[in-house]
Amino acid sequence: MLEMPVDEKSSNLYLDLAIEFFKNNHQVYVIAPAIKNRRTELCKERGLNVLRVKVNKQSGIKSVLRKGMAQFLLPYQYKSAFNKYLKHLQFDLILMPTPPITLINLAIFVKKQTKAKLYLILRDIYPQGAADIGLVKYKFIYSYLKKIEKRTYTNADIIGCMSQGNIDYILEHNPYIPKSKMTLLPNWQNIWSFLEVLSDMHKKLKT
Repeated sequence: MLEMPVDEKSSNLYLDLAIEFFKNNHQVYVIAPAIKNRRTELCKERGLNVLRVKVNKQSGIKSVLRKGMAQFLLPYQYKSAFNKYLKHLQFDLILMPTPPITLINLAIFVKKQTKAKLYLILRDIYPQGAADIGLVKYKFIYSYLKKIEKRTYTNADIIGCMSQGNIDYILEHNPYIPKSKMTLLPNWQNIWSFLEVLSDMHKKLKT
């Protein structure tokens, strides 16, 4: 469940990580939004199996309500596509970056279906980060997102954070999380940091 750039010349941290798994002889499947208004389809991109799902527009939307609704519908749209194209497959590892955290129900569904481990790549502390900059203004929405946040942390097998400060913050504000779940996952920028990330993932998931 990674962000997959449309332009084959562009990249991002998540795509680089997926490609590195592929280079290390792993079978990789990525679920990502469809290109523009194209239909849902399973295709090959850069050697990866990419399930492009037709979803509501996510970026470039000024309306917080429309964007929130798009994120709310996203897991249902992804789940429908997963059941159609990928349900017959078995997975060992699920990588789920945040935000959005609304994908957790889909991740739990796949986890139960396949007995896979869930590795949460925690890039933004949500919804607190959004609330701090005024994006979550209503208490009932914040309360709902906090419940999803707890569900996310509870069901993740490993939680990778960008810094030790983030790890400390998460543990301080969520005392129900075992320290053993937390691991430092700094941004990776070259082959050596890739290997460190893969090695750390392997060690954590084996414990």
